[in-house]
Amino acid sequence: LSLMTTVIVGDGEADLRERAARVAQAQGGDPAQLLSDPPESWVVGTIDTAAEQLQALREAGVSRVICQHLAHADTEFVALLGERLAPLVAR
Repeated sequence: LSLMTTVIVGDGEADLRERAARVAQAQGGDPAQLLSDPPESWVVGTIDTAAEQLQALREAGVSRVICQHLAHADTEFVALLGERLAPLVAR
């Protein structure tokens, strides 16, 4: 089972707030709400929290997650996913 979902991940709380603000600016919406009440299927949090969410998806039967990135100008986000998050959840 594969899942495509929006991912907002930060390297700490301050970075997470900044990235949520970028997504809110790009897509419309309130960054505080993205953090406090994100859509149920989104992966939102710090690196460790996101890893826990992805592990829970794995336990539910998801074998592949396609991370949708909505703040297209934030290219550092892609490096964060690959360098920090992926090693925590790779098999």
